[in-house]
Amino acid sequence: MLASTARSEPAVEHVVASVRSELDGTGNSLSPIDVGFGWYTNGPGAMSETERASFYWQVASHLARSDCRISGLLARAWVTPQRNPSNPWEWYGMVDPESFKLTQTALSYRAVARTYLGYGSSPPPSSTFQICHPG
Repeated sequence: MLASTARSEPAVEHVVASVRSELDGTGNSLSPIDVGFGWYTNGPGAMSETERASFYWQVASHLARSDCRISGLLARAWVTPQRNPSNPWEWYGMVDPESFKLTQTALSYRAVARTYLGYGSSPPPSSTFQICHPG
């Protein structure tokens, strides 16, 4: 699923919980969910790079330990020329298109991924976020 209009971590969680509820309600409670999410850094409604880095970190960190049967978190990003400030599609990148240096967002997302894959300096958190089946 793609949470393309969700620009906050609670909004992404709401979309995921809605999808999980529909799957559960149709007898598909074991079906995993791949979640695509992201936001742009330029154009109408854009986030600053700092806000975006925090957003990606929160979504990745919370959904990775949610009770929603998430099988994958797909950060919406690509490398584009980033020359037309009015075109938000050019501003989804997480890598500078000239130097290929990682942005704050990429570094933040990578830190979460490394932790959950066992490459962090400490073990991944083990607590569960009750998003889809609040108890």
